[in-house]
Amino acid sequence: QKLSNIPDGLYRLEVWGYVVEGKSAEEPDPVLFVRGNAGMEKEAVAITAQGRVADENAYGKYVIDNIYVSGGECEIGVTAKSLGKGLYRVFVDDFSLTKVNY
Repeated sequence: QKLSNIPDGLYRLEVWGYVVEGKSAEEPDPVLFVRGNAGMEKEAVAITAQGRVADENAYGKYVIDNIYVSGGECEIGVTAKSLGKGLYRVFVDDFSLTKVNY
């Protein structure tokens, strides 16, 4: 998702997520990402928690710290790639991009 009209500064991105059982070992883990206003990827964090469909206890918390936003825009999201080896779903919820002051 592209975000705009964000005040310049330092931010922290948090999301809760998990992978539903069925992902093959060959398939890459889904990743949480942030891209800055120049299209440069800050960091990607693998989502590795696993569980069954609608398993509220399976969620893991994933964080990317020290995101510098300049120019008022950035893009956040989750990328998941399947190799067609089986049923593979990713549940994500509660995205939060928070301005921080250290």
